Amino acid sequence: MTTIYYAQTLDETLHDVRIATTLDELDSRLLRVPWPKVPWFYFFQLPRSECLIVSKLFLLGWYATHGTQAARGLQLKAALASYQNQDSLVIAGTGSGKTFIIALLLLIDGSPDGLSLTISPLKRLQKAQVEAFGTTYGIMTAAINDETPHDDEYWNNVIHNMATRTPGTARHLIVTTEQLFRSKSGHLSRLYCLIHDTRFQQRIRRIHVDEAHFIFFAGEKRYGIDAFREAWGRLREIKDVLPSRIPWQALTASCPPHLDNLDNYNCFLRLPFEIERQPRVLLFFDLTSLTRRVAFHLTLMSDEYLTHAHEQFTKPDGKCWILCATSGESTGVDFPAVDIVCNAGLPGNGAEDDQRGGRVLRTTRFQGDFGLYVIFWEPWADEIDLDEYGSGDDPDRPRSILTVKSSKRDRAPLSSVSLVKGKVCIRESKVRYNKDTYPKRLDFTGPFCCDRHNNGFDLQNFLPGPLLRSSPAVASAPLSGQKRPQPEVPNQSTKAQKLLVSELQSWRHQEHKADPLRAVRPEREIITDKFIKRLARVAPSLITAPLSLLSLLEETTDWMDEWGKKLYDVISDFNCRYPEDQPPPPKRARKANGAGAGEMNFIPYVYPGTNA
Repeated sequence: MTTIYYAQTLDETLHDVRIATTLDELDSRLLRVPWPKVPWFYFFQLPRSECLIVSKLFLLGWYATHGTQAARGLQLKAALASYQNQDSLVIAGTGSGKTFIIALLLLIDGSPDGLSLTISPLKRLQKAQVEAFGTTYGIMTAAINDETPHDDEYWNNVIHNMATRTPGTARHLIVTTEQLFRSKSGHLSRLYCLIHDTRFQQRIRRIHVDEAHFIFFAGEKRYGIDAFREAWGRLREIKDVLPSRIPWQALTASCPPHLDNLDNYNCFLRLPFEIERQPRVLLFFDLTSLTRRVAFHLTLMSDEYLTHAHEQFTKPDGKCWILCATSGESTGVDFPAVDIVCNAGLPGNGAEDDQRGGRVLRTTRFQGDFGLYVIFWEPWADEIDLDEYGSGDDPDRPRSILTVKSSKRDRAPLSSVSLVKGKVCIRESKVRYNKDTYPKRLDFTGPFCCDRHNNGFDLQNFLPGPLLRSSPAVASAPLSGQKRPQPEVPNQSTKAQKLLVSELQSWRHQEHKADPLRAVRPEREIITDKFIKRLARVAPSLITAPLSLLSLLEETTDWMDEWGKKLYDVISDFNCRYPEDQPPPPKRARKANGAGAGEMNFIPYVYPGTNA
C-alpha cells in the first residue's frame, strides 16, 4: 500500500491546529519553529489544558503570518485570559504587539458566524487596522464610523442581515464609540440597532477596547472641563446591554494609577539638504498657534494629496520624510521607521506623551538602531511652582479647577511640568508615572538613555541640522514705538466680519425653519455663534472649498454632507459681493531686538529599536 502525502494549504493547516485535542498533535509542529522563537519557559509553567490552548494560539499566529510573527509570553497570557472568558486589562508599550493579541483570538475562533468587536478611537487608526488584519492575518475586517456606507447592500453582505438573521462576511468589526449610542439629535445608528438585536449579540465572541486610556482622558469630565468624547465614558452601558458571557479586554500603553518660532524646527532638516541622508521625522504640535497654521495649510490640499502624503510617510521606502501632525497620529498608527519624534509644546498629559514617544523606530532596519524623542517646551513651565499642585493620586492633575477659557499654562499637568523641570532620569520618571514593575524597566540598548546622566550626551550630535541658539530674551509684547506684528493667518476686515456674522445668522435661522427635525434640533446644532464668529474672522483666501470648513469648525463628515456645501455657498456669495473689504496680505513683521523670541527649551529621550 502506498501512502501519498501532499502539501497542506494555509486554511487546512490552521484548521488542523484548531481541532487538535492533545499536545502530542502539536509538538511536532512546535519543534519545527526556530527554538528561540517559542516562549518555552512560559509554556512549562502552565497546566496541560492551558498549554494546549496557548500552543494553538502560538502556531496559528506563526502560520497565519508565514513565520514572520511569533507570539511572546505576555501576548499569549493576555489572549488566554480572554479565551477563557475573563475580563482583562493589557498594559504594554507602544509597538509591543497589542494588535497581535486580538488577531490570535480571531484566528483560534474559526467559526464564520463568530464576531469580535474592537472599539477604536480614530478613523485613520481604524483604516490602518483594517488593512493590517486583512493583509497580515487574513481576517476579513470592516470599520464602522461616520464614513461607513449607509446602503442596505453593504450592511447585509458585510456586517449582518437583520431581516434574514444571517452573518456578513466580516468576522471583525472596528468601531468608534459614538456609533454605539444614539446621536445627539436622537438618530439611531445601524450599529446601535444591531447591538440591541439578540441574534447579533449571539454572534459576538468578545469585545476589545483599544487605546483604553481614552476612557479616562476623553470620556470623563476632568477638573471642570467637559468630556472631550463623552461616549468613551459610557462604555459601561454597552457592557450592561450585552450578555455577561462576553469577555471585555482593554488594551493601552498608558494606564497611570489614578512654539511659535518655526526656526526652532530647522534642526530636523539636513542642511545642506540631502534627501539620501535626511532622517524620517514626525512632528507633533501642542501649540495652538502652530496647529492653526498647519490646519489652514492642509485645508488647501486635496484629500487625495493628504492621503498620498500619509501613505508615503508610513511606507519604509516612501518619499515623505517629515510629517507634521496632531494627536490623531499618536494613537496606534504604525510608522515603521521614524528616526526622530518631536513634540512641539508641553504635553497635555503623560499618557499622550507616552503614545507620541512610542512612534519612534517601531521597526529596526539595522542591528543596534535607536531613535530619538525630543520635547520642545515653553519657557513659562520653569516659572510654575510644583507645590501649587498640592496632593492627589492623579499625576496629570492641574493646579486648580479649569474652565473652557483656561489657558494652556493653567492646564499644564503635574506630570509634564515635573518631567521638564526635574533632574531625575526621564525613563525613571516614566516608570513612576505608569507604576511599572517590570524587572528590566530601566534597561536601554542605545548609546544613551536621556540627557540626565552627565555622561557626555549632546542633543546636537543626533540632529541633522543646527539647533536654534540665541539670546534667552523673549519678546512677549511689542517694544515701545513698534507696531504689533500682523497675524500669520490673515483675517477678514472688521467691517466685513460684522456683515458676514449677520448673514450667517440669518442663513442659520432660515435653515432651521425648514429643518424637519427643528422640534428636537436647536439652531446651534447647525452652527454655533462661536463658530460663526470664527468663520467671519477668516480671510476669504483661506476658504477655497467646502472641505476648508471641516478643520475650521472641527466638524464631522456627516455635518459636512448636510450643511457644509450650503454654508460654503453663503460665504462664497458674500465674498463675491464684498471683494473690496478683503484686507491686503499681512506685512512681514520686523524682528524685535533679542533674536530669541519664540525660542523653546527641549529635553531628549533615546528609544531603542524594536521588531515587535
